[in-house]
Amino acid sequence: MTLDTSVSKAVFQGNGAAVAFPFSFRVWNAAELIVQVTGADGIARDVTAQCSIALSDKGGTVTYAPDGVPLPAGHTLVILRNMSFLQDVKLITGTRFDPAVIEEAIDRATAERQQLLEKVNRAVVVPADSADPPEELADQIFEARDRAEAAAGKAAASETEAEKQADRAKAEADRAADAAILGTQAENLEAVWTLDADIPASGTLALPVSYFAGRNMLHLGYDGVELYRGPQYEETGERDELSSSVKMLIPLSRGTVMRAWAVASNVARNVEAAEERARAEADRAKSEADRAAGEADRAVEAVREGTAEAVKKAEAEADRAHDEADRAEKAAQAAELGAGALNADATWTLACPVEPGGDVILPVTYWPGRAMLYLSADRNDLFRGSDYLEIAGDGPEGRSDRVKSMCRLAEGTVMHAWVIASNVSRLVEEAERRAAEHAGSARRDAEDAQESAAQAQDAAERAVSAAGEAELSRNVAQNAAQEATEQADRADEAAIDAGRYRSEALDAAKCAAASAQGRSIAAVQSADLLDRVPSGFFVINGELVLPGTVQHPLTPVDSVEDIPNMDGFFLLAPPFPDCPPEPGPEPEEPDKPDEPDEPGTPGGLPAWMLPCGKRARV
Repeated sequence: MTLDTSVSKAVFQGNGAAVAFPFSFRVWNAAELIVQVTGADGIARDVTAQCSIALSDKGGTVTYAPDGVPLPAGHTLVILRNMSFLQDVKLITGTRFDPAVIEEAIDRATAERQQLLEKVNRAVVVPADSADPPEELADQIFEARDRAEAAAGKAAASETEAEKQADRAKAEADRAADAAILGTQAENLEAVWTLDADIPASGTLALPVSYFAGRNMLHLGYDGVELYRGPQYEETGERDELSSSVKMLIPLSRGTVMRAWAVASNVARNVEAAEERARAEADRAKSEADRAAGEADRAVEAVREGTAEAVKKAEAEADRAHDEADRAEKAAQAAELGAGALNADATWTLACPVEPGGDVILPVTYWPGRAMLYLSADRNDLFRGSDYLEIAGDGPEGRSDRVKSMCRLAEGTVMHAWVIASNVSRLVEEAERRAAEHAGSARRDAEDAQESAAQAQDAAERAVSAAGEAELSRNVAQNAAQEATEQADRADEAAIDAGRYRSEALDAAKCAAASAQGRSIAAVQSADLLDRVPSGFFVINGELVLPGTVQHPLTPVDSVEDIPNMDGFFLLAPPFPDCPPEPGPEPEEPDKPDEPDEPGTPGGLPAWMLPCGKRARV
């Protein structure tokens, strides 16, 4: 038969329903066909092995429905010839030539030429009059491709750089927001995240929170274990400058769960603002006192002239002086020093187990939502959100003494709670008390001034008939003005006292932070394991079943009988004698957190950390 068509391929678009695809060009067996499917990604894939092919003299049908799923919309199916390009017809001289055999051979050769023509029609060719060889055209195409890829790479790099700049801008905005939060000491900052890359020793660890360097306000942990500043990491940045990274002194592995907690317990902007307000109001009260004195002088002169209007004006100015005294009192009362000096800390043992969803009663109280509560169980950190939930209480502003546990806590679990008092201070209360005393004195002085003003009015009335008595009234008014001036000076002194109490509150906060750096002791199975544990105190115990134990506090006891029935390390040591009463205020002790150990002190501690300032030999 003849081939009456030059078609050598068939193209179909998927519609999610058709599974049979007919073609109208001849092939002699299924192996002379190739079926390709192009997906939404533009990549053509050979699916011939997944097809069922039925042939006829004029073409055939390809059935394609992998796992019974028709060709979806957006996909293209192409049926192509795949001839073998072999001549397997053998004609012998002197024999009869069968026309059918010769016809079939010619048909196969034509089919092969049609296959090549279809492929050539898809090829890139140079113009007929072109003197450039095809190789140069190919080189130009490849060069253009390389330039396009380079441009695409630059565009991608620019996009990446833009994303980095956007991320940097967002990070700076977050740092500014963190600084605003920390600067108002209203809230602490906390974050839990997982490392997506290894951090080598001496590498920089970026934090999702910010902190002020050098203020002992950053707490770091990894996989539930506390990291110690100094041996394991260093803060970055200058002192009192905002930072959002640390320098690691130990390596951290990808997948490590990190925890950062920035405690805003030693920022006292509210104190400074209160001091400024107190000074401003004191200056204002003094100015009004001087004004009252001047008006009193003018009142005396008016009395001498017999003017009743001036007497009324003097009376009004005396009332104004009383009002300004009230204002000064309120300014003194507004000096509420928001410096957190005292934190709350408690360690206790659970008397009964707590199931998931149960409440844990705390021996301390906190304000939920301020990131001021730190919890641990058997020396392991508990993460808010995954391990426990804060519960609003019935106290002032929702103050609470409990949390909801999200995990099971066994009986005998040693719990530790640390509450950062970021806006509560006993020293502030003392400052408020003294300020209130000065304010009361100011009010009494104001009342005296009002009474003196009344006396001045009576004297002024009597001065209508006696100029000498008017002069006396002037002196009384001047005395009242002097008393108002002294009251303003006392308000100013109260503001100075408030500043001194602020310094004392900050020193107490430093002491609390130093106390929180206490260390515990643990045991490991062998000395080879010491390279795999954080810095601390460890006992080598070859009898351990596990590689190591959790950290426990080193607890002093008077005798073996006093050791409680619980896991831990106990030191037989007599208690320190009672401290003698201090004769008076002690001088301010210098900051010595980094001094080397002094010989002859318990545990190698510096002598300044011993109770009552005593030294002891061990």
